[in-house]
Amino acid sequence: MKKRCGFLSVMLLSAWCSSLASAATYDETYYILPNTWPSPPQQRINAEYNGIVTSIGDSPYVKSGLSTQTSYLSLDTLSHQQNYNWDPNFLDQQLKYAEDNQKPLLIQLNAGGWAGDAGLMHALQDDTRTTMWDTNNWDMFRSIDQHNYMTYSRKNLKHYAFKKRNLQQVAQRLIEWRAAHPDLLVGVSLDSEDWQYVWDGTRYSDYNPLSISEWKEWLTGTGMYDPVNGAYKGEARSPVFTSIGQFNTAMGTSFASWSAVDPPRTRADGNPFWEEWTRWRTTLLKHHLQDLANWLIEAGLPANRVFAHQNHITSGSEGYYLTSSILTTADLSPGSLGVTLYGDSTKDEDYMKQVLGYNKNWGSPEYNPMQKTDKAYNYDGLVKTYEGGAHYISPLSWFDPVTSPYEIKNTQFETAMQDFVAAFGNQRRPARFDIDSPGTLVYDMKANFSQAVVSNTITGTAGSYTVGGIAKDGIFLHAPNTGDATAVYSNVALPSVTNGQRLNIAIHSGLADGANTSDGYKVKVLVNGTAVFTGDYSQPHYSAWHRWEPAMIDVTNYAGQTVQITLASNKGKTTSNADWVVFGTPAIYKGTPDYTPPSAVGTVAASTSGSHRIGLSWPAIANQGVAEYKIYRSTSSGFTPSAANFVGFSNRAGFSDSGLNPSTTYYYKVSALDEAGNEGAYSSQSSAATAANSTTAPAQLTGVTAVLDSSRDFVTLNWNASSAGNVREYRIYRSTKSSFAADKSQMIAALPASSGTSYKDYYLFDNKTYYYQIAACDTNDNCGPVTAAVSVPVAGNSAAWSFNTSGNFEGWTVTNNVTGASVNGQLNFTITGNDPYIVSLAQLNLRGKRSHYVRVVMKNNTAGTSAQLFWTTDQNASFSGNQQLTIPIVANDTQYRTYWFDLGNNYQFAGVLQSLRLDLNATSGTVNIDSIDVVEGPDLLPWEFNQNGNAEGWTAGAQIDSSSVTGGALKLTMTNRTAPYVESQGNLKIQARGNQSIRMYAKNATNAFQAKIQWTTESDSAWDANKSTVIQIQPGDTGFTDYVFPVGANGNWSGTINKLRIYPFSSDGSTAFTGTVDIDRITVAGHLPVNDAVPFGIPGNGKVDLYWAQNRRDTGANVYRSTSYNGNYTKINTNPVSMHFEDTTAVNGQTYYYKIQYTNWLGSGIVTRPTGALRPAAGTVTLKEPNFVSYVGGVGNWYFETYNGTSYSPMTYVHDQAFNDYWSGGGAKISRVASNPAVGSDAVMKWVSPVTGTLTVTGSPQYIVNDRTQGDGADVKIMKNGTQLWSASLNPFSFAAESAVHNVTVSVNQGDVLYFHVNAKNDALKESVWWNPQISY
Repeated sequence: MKKRCGFLSVMLLSAWCSSLASAATYDETYYILPNTWPSPPQQRINAEYNGIVTSIGDSPYVKSGLSTQTSYLSLDTLSHQQNYNWDPNFLDQQLKYAEDNQKPLLIQLNAGGWAGDAGLMHALQDDTRTTMWDTNNWDMFRSIDQHNYMTYSRKNLKHYAFKKRNLQQVAQRLIEWRAAHPDLLVGVSLDSEDWQYVWDGTRYSDYNPLSISEWKEWLTGTGMYDPVNGAYKGEARSPVFTSIGQFNTAMGTSFASWSAVDPPRTRADGNPFWEEWTRWRTTLLKHHLQDLANWLIEAGLPANRVFAHQNHITSGSEGYYLTSSILTTADLSPGSLGVTLYGDSTKDEDYMKQVLGYNKNWGSPEYNPMQKTDKAYNYDGLVKTYEGGAHYISPLSWFDPVTSPYEIKNTQFETAMQDFVAAFGNQRRPARFDIDSPGTLVYDMKANFSQAVVSNTITGTAGSYTVGGIAKDGIFLHAPNTGDATAVYSNVALPSVTNGQRLNIAIHSGLADGANTSDGYKVKVLVNGTAVFTGDYSQPHYSAWHRWEPAMIDVTNYAGQTVQITLASNKGKTTSNADWVVFGTPAIYKGTPDYTPPSAVGTVAASTSGSHRIGLSWPAIANQGVAEYKIYRSTSSGFTPSAANFVGFSNRAGFSDSGLNPSTTYYYKVSALDEAGNEGAYSSQSSAATAANSTTAPAQLTGVTAVLDSSRDFVTLNWNASSAGNVREYRIYRSTKSSFAADKSQMIAALPASSGTSYKDYYLFDNKTYYYQIAACDTNDNCGPVTAAVSVPVAGNSAAWSFNTSGNFEGWTVTNNVTGASVNGQLNFTITGNDPYIVSLAQLNLRGKRSHYVRVVMKNNTAGTSAQLFWTTDQNASFSGNQQLTIPIVANDTQYRTYWFDLGNNYQFAGVLQSLRLDLNATSGTVNIDSIDVVEGPDLLPWEFNQNGNAEGWTAGAQIDSSSVTGGALKLTMTNRTAPYVESQGNLKIQARGNQSIRMYAKNATNAFQAKIQWTTESDSAWDANKSTVIQIQPGDTGFTDYVFPVGANGNWSGTINKLRIYPFSSDGSTAFTGTVDIDRITVAGHLPVNDAVPFGIPGNGKVDLYWAQNRRDTGANVYRSTSYNGNYTKINTNPVSMHFEDTTAVNGQTYYYKIQYTNWLGSGIVTRPTGALRPAAGTVTLKEPNFVSYVGGVGNWYFETYNGTSYSPMTYVHDQAFNDYWSGGGAKISRVASNPAVGSDAVMKWVSPVTGTLTVTGSPQYIVNDRTQGDGADVKIMKNGTQLWSASLNPFSFAAESAVHNVTVSVNQGDVLYFHVNAKNDALKESVWWNPQISY
């Protein structure tokens, strides 16, 4: 029999605990999983993992591993063209690390408030109807930085559809991986810290109309909560309100009907209506988290490995009203509980006893004691969390600046974890017990109430008491006005314990139904006069929302003693005669760890499902705590199950075994695995044979139709059933391109044939045309041809008034001190007094978008210097000062100008746009309005050049030899020029925003490879380098390319922009270019990607891997390649890819350079600078950049040093996120992208050869030019030991001098050293060299 080491306490550890049994089960193991979020490439990530995980140590029963995340609706999604399917690339690399190093892994599934608004999230939140709203019906998504506040309502169908699909795509990948590595997946945690937010202490959530509508159905048990036909039947409020009169009586309101009910907009603690609404806010969040868990379990993950990830909010805390993120929301059923623990919460024993009362299986997916220097404090928190029953902790270790308390490396927190592993690693994790099955009864306090001494209470009785409609046997201790009401039990004999048994007091507490005016309560449990639990429930919501609060209180330290037990109740914040505190089922239990395996699985039925699949089913095992089943398979009858023939898990009594060979007999055995990790006996053997192989595919489907619903929220697809008799599923593909290849990335659904021949597509976005293809696939995995594409256009949310028809005001009303209104190609009117304005027609019915702008083209012949735009929505129907924008305009103007109002950038704009009002702040004069448009981004202020001869205010400046507008383009000719430019008209009145860029669609037929934009503002009319941005362009281009100047990323793009200058090419001042540049259009654009981070490049054998850290708002990147640094770059990927691209078309021995262009749902952004030279080669390739790793030198044999002219000295690693981390010494620095020497101190990269042989050393050091007027350049050289192999001089004075190329072949012995020097010459001003030398052998 196995020897088992249970948990007693530190004081009661038995000697046998150190005598270890066979490998620890999942339940017996405690996991420490540092929560890391390092930057690519994967080589660097792996090194950082090693640096953290290995420092903690490992032991038989405490395992160190890692916690990583996948942002399944943001960073880790494919592009819109690929329907925002989940992109597994990043997660797959972390799974590879775990399997290579046999490290346990927690996956944080992040699509909540902290996920970043990249990719799909960025697209979803553009529609303000989907986001969380505050008390004013304003959008909260844009109100608070870094948070994604989508409404949690189940009526948010598009959000729910995407979330379920992508979440289950992640689950399927993890199920496949876990089948191959069954001991490594600790579990998954849900969206990090979802909550109902409040801003400024007054603006509570969620007042989105979808949330309010769902609330009413929940109150009344109707709609989706209908007890018979509702999608969520059984989850309505208990009890429901059966009439509006009953509701008004309970709430103290006077609504005439349910449609008139509007939630309270002002916080009023204790008010029944406010408390009911707050209860709904909590329930709404609870429902959402449980839905996420249910989807994962439906996909096949076991419930005991699905954890919540909620805030540490104590029961009676103010946080209930602020966030609704209390233990009620953190507990999943089915599922497991997960909470964030920061600071003192890591030692909050009372809280952990409540946690165990809710769910015995819990973990902390975000854990940090927030103390870097106090080892005892850190260690105490680790021990208390462990003794509190946690299954794992995930310490934070992302790399913030060194002053941050989140840092782990080289701190006392790291040391405390090492000591913890040493102290607890040889004993099994403490056993925990469900409060509903806590073990053998030792002492029942309700049954023994007559023996208790009751004091200081109006009423102290034993009986059955109802809280929230749920009755439990227990004790009623009416809390007194002062002090505690107590029930004292003396001479309670506690039994001794052995082999991991533990004693628990299991209690529930609550306010008895009928106590409706209390402001909460407190309870205590004392042993021998010492408090072993204090529960603070002193908030009035406990009176309005009655519910039992559980707690499991460990008293194992008192085993074998006769003790006194005291139950105590206490008032809440104020006195109340309604403090009817009851203890439900208070008793002491002795729990014995579960070492008993479940029963053997009954007869397994195996059935053929085509030539590659066999289906299994068996009777489910009930009431034995079975978490899942293990399936074993062999092609030999009478086989013995083992790790070698294990094929997978199933969380249900069935399994589909796929990927099999045709015409083959397979034999199966199945066992049950319980939550304690005990595996039951195997079933008897069953078998089935796959069918013979068949390559006959179903015929092409017919009768495909696609119809957009009138709501524009979904498309209904229908088709005729396949005539094939063995159809297994229908695959539906979708693209925004009319001609597309139907592949996995384009698939939006795979429907079982049994589900019918209709599908509703909720994955829609406005202003798009979607193309659908469908194929039938049979049980032999043959798929027929896809159908011809059927298309469905989804309208956008724009509106235009051109006033081109005389007399037609197009619905606009000219009013309020305005006369002489007319329309004759413009809307004209004269102002005669104060506050003149014009109003659009009502019921525009445009969905409010964050990308919405209102563009007005007008001539203002008044003295007014500003204009205001007001709006109404379906939720805020009146024009008001809270919903308006003011912009400057040109007074007494003689020409038409384009003005635009950044409507979508205001959180007050949410819902459905109904009407507009334009106010001119003038008292006299005339106004001519050429057009008004509601524009749905990104292009805001366009110059189209569509009219021959009309340059639309742009004029040719110096060094432009000729210019014209013909054929829809502004054509510029330059001969031997260095700085040509075109200049816009003045008084543009562009209100600068950080999310803006200037977009230029142009064809560059010169050899120039840079372009520049400059600007002036109303407060600064000088043309200077500070107000400019330079980008890379394609030399010798034969077609038009979309270029983006990221002006918003420049801090000097501010205030009101007056003029623009565009230099179609930008020179070094001495290099002249000749040729033509055609500009098709120029626009001011919003929300386009401005990330310019150059990717890491890692050559291999016949390939180059590129890695990059993706911006929060990007969906991926286009990859471009050239064989020369300033050459013509060709796009080499079909669809945008996220964070990693493998170029498998690269040829060994050829040098390549790469650029990437970030994309988002609106379009493409800037193109980055090129990588350094990358040269694929057979054998081993090593480079400096991917081995530039935090904290440690020597990774990949690379070190970082300084050289003072006579000797080398090691650099010190400096952790500084603002500088992206660097090595420093002697005034010199080396970062990932640059070597910065100091005068008299070279920056040196050092590589120690691990081999004897011939090396090829290639690369291209680039002088990073920020200002050509500063710095005298840098000298670079390669040394082998003390011998120089190559040298060059770099400087900022010309393009030719900015870079050099080396290709050195050298023989080395193991231990020889290569040094890569960067020398500052005579000064160190702006001396920065990007050098990523590559060594191949």
